Amino acid sequence: MRAIFLTLLFLISSSFSLQERLASAQAGDFVVTNQNKTFTLLLIRSNENGRLVLEEISIPQEARKKVALPWREWIQKNAPLHSSWLSFEIDLGKGDILQCYSYDENRWIQIPESENFFSTLLHLPLSLLPNEARKRLGPPPLQGEVDRRSFWIPPLVIDGRPQEKKEFDVFEAKWPEDESELSSKRLELYFDRIGISPFPFWMEVDTGHLSLVLRGVDMGKQLTSLQKELPPSLPRFVGKETMGKKELLLFVHSPSFYRTFSLFAVDASNKKELIPLSFSLKSEKNIYTLSIPLKVLEKNLQKEHLYFWVLVPEKKEELSAFSKLPFLWGAIQEPK
Repeated sequence: MRAIFLTLLFLISSSFSLQERLASAQAGDFVVTNQNKTFTLLLIRSNENGRLVLEEISIPQEARKKVALPWREWIQKNAPLHSSWLSFEIDLGKGDILQCYSYDENRWIQIPESENFFSTLLHLPLSLLPNEARKRLGPPPLQGEVDRRSFWIPPLVIDGRPQEKKEFDVFEAKWPEDESELSSKRLELYFDRIGISPFPFWMEVDTGHLSLVLRGVDMGKQLTSLQKELPPSLPRFVGKETMGKKELLLFVHSPSFYRTFSLFAVDASNKKELIPLSFSLKSEKNIYTLSIPLKVLEKNLQKEHLYFWVLVPEKKEELSAFSKLPFLWGAIQEPK
């Protein structure tokens, strides 16, 4: 499971959701965690106009031993020996990951199916854990005796410096019943009370006994990244056209923040003329299906001519998508 989906849960109050907490996150806030022998640094890159950009940099535990630099210095040296460096753009209003960019591959990449965890986390209600339910140090008292044991708290590190005074607020949540490894599990999350970072510093999952899932290593503020601003994400045609009984279907992968499109056909023999086409639109996640009635094509296109498709998101011509292969209109007969 990606560390990002286990880390994005925060807000110090009696009851809250991740959606509320992210709205107040500040650029430069970061946390470093260790899970499954992998260190992951999460950095708030920006938080503007309801959209948050989050960088996730991972390095295997064995590789980290070879570059045991302070985390600020490590990222300023371009994170040597890192295994992945991703950026996620998040719609805080809807609680969706809009798109994912790989700095190592220098391209936008398909968001993995496992990212569905995030939508659940964003709306997962978190409640303050009562003191009687908190984990304590030492063996339990005998029956009838008052429990005077101290609460267990994780070791807190801020900018590489262990803190002597460690105060945490502890929250719990119940994961919904689904097919994930967290299905119906109870979560405990530890947040530093002084508010250094919006991220939880420690998280455990109750599986009959509390087993560590995510361990905090470091946290802080005002961390900067060497990476450039994210390039504009372009919609793109995927797959081949599909001829239906009454319509032609086109398939486009596009970030979900593009709400409307204009579609044109361009004759391969005369690329100067854009032919506007009416269509209906359906979407599932980041895949859009454009349905063009055959009567629209018959009215606007010439048979036995090759055409390219041009899709313009929200009248932004500079972000237009072009089909790679031409379509021969009139060569495919309408299904009977």
